Amino acid sequence: MRLLYVVRDPYPTNRPDIVTLFGEGLSARGIASDIVALRHGGLADRPAHWPGGAEHVRTPGAGALGRALGGLRNDLRALRRRRDYDGVVVRDKILTAAIALLMRGPAPVFYWASFPMAEHDLARAAMPLGGWLRRQALRARGALSAWLLYRWVVPRAARVFVQSDGMAQVFAARSGRTAGLVAVPMGVNPSELRGVPPTRRALPDGAPFTMMYLGSMDRDRRIDFLLDVLVALRARAPAVDWRLRLVGGANTAPEFEWLQARVHALGLDACVTMTGPVPRARAWALAADCHVGLSAIPRGPVYDVSSPTKVLEYLAIGLPVLVNDIPDQAHVVARTGGGLCRPMHVDDFVDGVLALRADFDRYAARAQAARGWLLAERGYDVLADHVAAVLKEATDCRER
Repeated sequence: MRLLYVVRDPYPTNRPDIVTLFGEGLSARGIASDIVALRHGGLADRPAHWPGGAEHVRTPGAGALGRALGGLRNDLRALRRRRDYDGVVVRDKILTAAIALLMRGPAPVFYWASFPMAEHDLARAAMPLGGWLRRQALRARGALSAWLLYRWVVPRAARVFVQSDGMAQVFAARSGRTAGLVAVPMGVNPSELRGVPPTRRALPDGAPFTMMYLGSMDRDRRIDFLLDVLVALRARAPAVDWRLRLVGGANTAPEFEWLQARVHALGLDACVTMTGPVPRARAWALAADCHVGLSAIPRGPVYDVSSPTKVLEYLAIGLPVLVNDIPDQAHVVARTGGGLCRPMHVDDFVDGVLALRADFDRYAARAQAARGWLLAERGYDVLADHVAAVLKEATDCRER
């Protein structure tokens, strides 16, 4: 089988649900994926090799409009060759998926929703980010994208892949479609983990207690909440040397700088480290002397349906976790026992950190044992088997 695989993410990407799942996992199961993508920004000159098949990659014009028009032109150029493929998979590009469904041809069109793009636009339009005109543009794009997605794309795609059962429920409610919604949560890469055994963690008397957050620092992620938790911890238990390590970058420099300014304003410069974006291997190395992995994700239509990767990565390297009640990550913690789930309120998170510290050896042992469950339930080899079966069944049905 050969797929035309259209992605929204800048190329090259290190997202495992692209590279590990499609580029490596599906190709090992006889499903090639010719990727359609754009190079831009800091990635434009980075060498890359797509392991899944051919590359239809272009460098667009400058600015947001240049990227949008360049991406659409590249997508249309690739879609003209859709008769050469057994299927078309469009990831997060709602307009491209709609056009693909309008075009005649035997290849079925699959939509892959890694994120609720329309809801994210509407959420950011309601935040004090950028000027009035930009917020109005986000609001208009979000509304139009939602209409196109739920009224046209989801009802007509051969199958719709979503991040979680919660996302499937939202898509069903908004589109009226109940069959053919396939949940594929985020996973872990078994081959990547083979050389990284879970760390045996200890908490020596008097040692600093270091918490880690791995992920995006965008302002809508509410990372400043973790700073408030740190302030409250220092007030509640001043004898402990509390540390917070923030690993990752933001989509825009002003958002990252805003968080740095919050650290300084709260007087936390001596106990908060912000690394900026780092490779995954470096992030895991930074986690070696941490004691708790934090995942506080704002509740609401954008993130309630998400499948957070950071929780899986924390547990895979043996790091106990404290998460809030986003359904997917609450499920992972409940199944593994490798941490605690608390509402995203400062006092609740402070209580959670103190509880983990008080019983650290037990939670560290559970986190170290969690890898077996992760590989069995969320390994990308298992997920690739599932996706391959769905794709083959759908294309076989069309052929009959």
